[in-house]
Amino acid sequence: MDEATQRVIVSMRGLIEANRNARVVMTQAEQVLVAGIEQLESGVGIVDALKASSVASQRHDTQEALEVASAARHDLRLQIMAVCLEEGLTPREIAELWGISRQRADRFVQELKKGTPD
Repeated sequence: MDEATQRVIVSMRGLIEANRNARVVMTQAEQVLVAGIEQLESGVGIVDALKASSVASQRHDTQEALEVASAARHDLRLQIMAVCLEEGLTPREIAELWGISRQRADRFVQELKKGTPD
C-alpha cells in the first residue's frame, strides 16, 4: 500500500471517529432538549428551565464536536484531492467527479499548494 493510500485511510478513520463522537454529543443534546420540553410542559418557566439544565456546557460540546467533524471531513477531502491531482486529474474533472463546483475544487487545489513546500 502506498503512502497516499495510507494517508487517505488515516483521514477516513479520523472522520469516522469524529462522526461517532458527534453522534454521541448530538444524542446528549437531544436529551437536554427533551428534558427542557418536559420541564416547560410541566409549567416550569423558561429561565428556570435554563438554569436547571446543562445548556451552556452542552452547547459548547456540540459546537466543538461539529467543528472537529468538519475539520476531519476537510482533511479527508484534501487527502483525496491530492491523490486525484497526483494521478493527473484537473480541478474541473475532480469537480465533476465529486459533484462540486470547479471554483470549489480550485480552492482545494490552492489550499494544497499553500501547504506544499516549494
